[in-house]
Amino acid sequence: SNITLKDDGNFIGVVNFNNENYLFEYVPGASTIISKFWLSDFGVDPSNTFVKASSGLLYTATNENVQKVVEYNPISNTVREVYQLESQRIQNRFSPLADGSLIGNTTSETTAGSLFHLDPQTAVFNELFEFSMPPEAIRPEGFDVDVNGKLYGVADRVETTNGNVVIEYDVATGAYRHFQMPADHYLDPSSIQLNSEGNLYGIAYTSSPELMEINLTTGEVSTMSPLDYFQEGSSLTFLTVTKDGRVFGTAEQLSAEEHAFIYEVDVTTGEMTVKKEYPGDGLFTKFVEGPDGKLYSYLFWNSDNTVVRYDVDLNEFETLGSFTGQLVGANIIPPYLSPEGKIYGMTRTGGNFNRGVLFEYDVAGNVFTNRYHFNETHTTTFGAPFVNVKDNKMFGTVSANGTGVNGYFFILDLTTNAFTTVSATPPTGRRPTGNLVKGKGAQVITFNAVENTPANSQPFQLQATSTSGLTVVYTSSNNAVAEINGNTVTIKGVGATTITASQPGNNDFYPAAPVERTLTVTKGTQTITFAEISTKTLGDAPFAITASSSSNLPISFSTTSSDKITGTPPSQIVLVKAGKATITAAQPGNENYEAAAPVDRTFCINPRKPTITVDGAKLTSSNDTGNQWYLNGTAINNATAPSFGATETGSYTVKTTVEGCASALSDAVTYTGVKDELLDLVEIYPNPTSQELFVTVPSSAVIIINDVLGRPIHQRQVVISKTEKFDVSEQPKGIYFVRIEMNENSLIRKVLIY
Repeated sequence: SNITLKDDGNFIGVVNFNNENYLFEYVPGASTIISKFWLSDFGVDPSNTFVKASSGLLYTATNENVQKVVEYNPISNTVREVYQLESQRIQNRFSPLADGSLIGNTTSETTAGSLFHLDPQTAVFNELFEFSMPPEAIRPEGFDVDVNGKLYGVADRVETTNGNVVIEYDVATGAYRHFQMPADHYLDPSSIQLNSEGNLYGIAYTSSPELMEINLTTGEVSTMSPLDYFQEGSSLTFLTVTKDGRVFGTAEQLSAEEHAFIYEVDVTTGEMTVKKEYPGDGLFTKFVEGPDGKLYSYLFWNSDNTVVRYDVDLNEFETLGSFTGQLVGANIIPPYLSPEGKIYGMTRTGGNFNRGVLFEYDVAGNVFTNRYHFNETHTTTFGAPFVNVKDNKMFGTVSANGTGVNGYFFILDLTTNAFTTVSATPPTGRRPTGNLVKGKGAQVITFNAVENTPANSQPFQLQATSTSGLTVVYTSSNNAVAEINGNTVTIKGVGATTITASQPGNNDFYPAAPVERTLTVTKGTQTITFAEISTKTLGDAPFAITASSSSNLPISFSTTSSDKITGTPPSQIVLVKAGKATITAAQPGNENYEAAAPVDRTFCINPRKPTITVDGAKLTSSNDTGNQWYLNGTAINNATAPSFGATETGSYTVKTTVEGCASALSDAVTYTGVKDELLDLVEIYPNPTSQELFVTVPSSAVIIINDVLGRPIHQRQVVISKTEKFDVSEQPKGIYFVRIEMNENSLIRKVLIY
């Protein structure tokens, strides 16, 4: 029987010895065969193949009159009967599903057959779909599970002249469809190919072979190949669908010389074109697509046993190597093409001892190498040669050798070229045949819950793992919320998305059951950066302020001090009144961000520096409110009015404070208490004026004219009694102060320029 690969790398199979059936286990590392179980009581014989479920348990069906499903547990080395069928019989092999259950098809003498589902753990057997008489079909065969979870196969019709039908069954929904072949057309189930567009292709046999297309969307069945390309009796053999969706096939007997050729089918127009006829003899095996996009095959039943490469763009054959006399054998076996781009195979004759070889062909380097020459002890004289490659080792079976009749298993280490065998002798059995089936293991994804994430989060990595060690693939159901590149999640907006972790499997593992996790993205938080505003003085130039948000959203400004400042930030702010002013920076948020906490900035607008006007003993501040008078630097109690009457000699100053914002101290005024008669002779006229201002002093003096900020606009020294003229026509309109210092006394008079 076929041999099934266990999860631990050992092989399980059944052999017959002296009419008794044994279950055996082959251990490649130890190169030993272990007799595991006596199976005769269960009706299991070597024609049955064990199928490995995702649970790691192995299942087969017996060949008894009353058929049974049998389970073998390789851990406990036990066999048990799972289910006994009634009148049905299981056809072909099971197809294992990811949950550990089995799916397949049955036939019956009295019914048209059915699709079934069997849960081995509960022994629940359900007929998913029961076939009936026409227009459906009977006796289904050749079912397998497609990547979309649908079963495809063929079934007979009661009226056999009507041709058979292709069957589609949706495992998830239970929906059934069938596609009728034309009259007298019988589709070979082993030829079915599914392309990337969702169409099925296969070879139907009638008076001559024809290539068929089934459009799974419309249900249309079409003949793709014109019959006049083939002579009567010619046969189509293998189909190949390339990665870019092109469909190629091989055939024989294009001409009387019986040459093999390759053809292509345009799946859009249905036109079939013979691409190239091979000039030599022999038939092609199935072409396989190499890493360079070219097609590779070798010819059997020809004199040279040639390895051939076909360039699909140049439409040219290229002979890469031949191994004359090393016949591949009667069975048509496609070459094994490894992921590294190497072709492996096995011959029945040829080599140094004419006993056959194990060969390797490096596609990239165009190098053909005989890796091992069979000899008189180890030969491939009997049995159908076949190899498989796993973990850089070639595995195979030989049913007999040159010195005995028992046969053996072999391993060729492709790294060390070491060749080891294990003889198949009683009681483990003899004459092993068939291919070493590369089994698949189950895998489970571990994917923890994803925490809620704010919209302003940095990209983060997902950490799901699979028990197979294969890379987990992630998808997001809503890219407006989160995008995924590799395992990195980038947040795009507020909302919810479903993140699905999946692992599609490979040659060693079935696809894992996807695991979904919900990612909820909440509104992000934001903060405002707004620097303190420095103290200002009334009369300063307008100024600007700035603020920013961590979200980079625009800032809005407002104020509760519109009586003290004007202008809206970020434009210039103008000071109009002394006191404390407050400006607030805010950001209201949007669909991705919460509103930021507003930030207030309060600053002082200090009053202008006051000036003192002297009228005898009366001192008057230029500021109307908030004054505090000082004598010799000490604050005078209750002296807060705009004017103050001096009663003591000394130095007088004044400071203005509004809402805690204080001006600079005024310039000092000295009061002597003795009136200088000469000050009474001072004259200032005209007042008000717009052009000229005349000041008359009775003796030498200093004349100073200041603006309201205390800045001098004129200053003049007079050494004798004189009238001085000052041009004020260019001065701005407003209040000015004339200060006269004479004999250590001073006099200040207010003047209006208009």
